[in-house]
Amino acid sequence: VSLLSEGEECFRWEGGQYCCNFCSRTSYLREDMRRHVRTHTGEKPYKCPHCSYCATQKAHVVTHVKRKHVQHSQKLERLRKSIT
Repeated sequence: VSLLSEGEECFRWEGGQYCCNFCSRTSYLREDMRRHVRTHTGEKPYKCPHCSYCATQKAHVVTHVKRKHVQHSQKLERLRKSIT
């Protein structure tokens, strides 16, 4: 039985867990398995708004922006503080 939408055949639902179709990795969490499958597919869906950097996880882009685009992250921090 597949609980996956079209285009997500890289893992399957089996025995109460998500199973990777590339290796033996299993997970109870769908998002963990999606993130894991990217190690096999090379997919990098998260993009830096300031340059061509791409990442497999949103948190990696946030860290990248803070380190490489300091001027943008400082503006964001000032904006965030002014809102609260």
